[in-house]
Amino acid sequence: MAIAANTDGRHAGPKERPAGARKARTLAEAWNASREGGRARARNNFDAIRLVAAVAVVLSHSFEIVAGDRSTEPLFRLTGQISLGELAVLVFFAASGFLIADSWRRRPDLADFAARRAARIFPALWINVAALAFIIGPMVSRLDAGVYFADPQVARFLPAALLVNIGWTLPGVFETAPIAGAVNYPLWSLAFEAMGYGLIAALGAMRRMSPASLGVAFAALMALHLSPPGEGADAMAVLAYRMSLVLPTFCAGAIAACVAPAIKMTWRRAFLALGALALTGAVGGMVAAFSIAGTYLVLFVATVDLGPVAAAGRRGDFSYGIYLWGWPAQQFVQTILAPAHWAANFALAAPIVGALAYLSWRFVERPALISIRHKAPPRENREPSTP
Repeated sequence: MAIAANTDGRHAGPKERPAGARKARTLAEAWNASREGGRARARNNFDAIRLVAAVAVVLSHSFEIVAGDRSTEPLFRLTGQISLGELAVLVFFAASGFLIADSWRRRPDLADFAARRAARIFPALWINVAALAFIIGPMVSRLDAGVYFADPQVARFLPAALLVNIGWTLPGVFETAPIAGAVNYPLWSLAFEAMGYGLIAALGAMRRMSPASLGVAFAALMALHLSPPGEGADAMAVLAYRMSLVLPTFCAGAIAACVAPAIKMTWRRAFLALGALALTGAVGGMVAAFSIAGTYLVLFVATVDLGPVAAAGRRGDFSYGIYLWGWPAQQFVQTILAPAHWAANFALAAPIVGALAYLSWRFVERPALISIRHKAPPRENREPSTP
């Protein structure tokens, strides 16, 4: 910072702020303040953000599942670029990038890092995939059990439990739904989430987890995003482009964790970020703009004092369970009851999704996380759980 010289040759100190003026907090200050007292008394809003995002995904899918495509989805109709569910996925990636990078910075232990991330993703995913393939699938399939289990589609669906999606359908399952046969389409994003984890682990293990290294990854991903594949592109080009839709936002969140002391968190900047998203929503480029403006908004809302909102996760982090079970429950409702309106699909599926998310947290996710924490040496101010 430049220091002005006085006429008497002495250097002037920093300019005094008017009486009563408040210094803008940095992201580091806001984040550390929100974590005081550990997770039990944390005052950040990440749990609430993830919960709202998960419900937004289910709400958005209710339009798609009833109509058979996203043409009636409100945000997609408004922008022509992105649905509410896709926007919510970007919110997940922004929050995850920040929390995962912050977790590594606070505890740079590769084995512990990998164990925590695996415990967060895989147990609930394994239960989801197994239940769909071996319980729900044969129960709702139009095929007899013997024919169902002999079909190779069952074997192709199972690698989804390892984040390898080579089959989206199960034999005879949800075939009469408007989006025929799609058993659990949202699982596509989990592989890219794991890629983000892998990026942080690789850079961390090489002692290269810096804003510069993350910035290179961000720039490369944005270059892919700005060069979408044409018709007839091979599978790898399509995969790379889909990766570029979400991982720049993850990288932006991770960069923010690294430079948190330099990021000012102000209402003015938050409104400017919101304005940038509104503008790009109207003229184009909203997905790219979200990686910067949206990430700032997510982190601002996560660390601003919203009173009781911070207590949203005190009884459990149900967002991952909602995300895992939302689509299958909605497809089940549409197949069995065939509601003609999105609101009916949402209203009928919501209690099923809520119950399954609760069971997933209570009997699968929470025990898995507790088992990992008990194996690790104690430390203060553990990070909130992240998908």
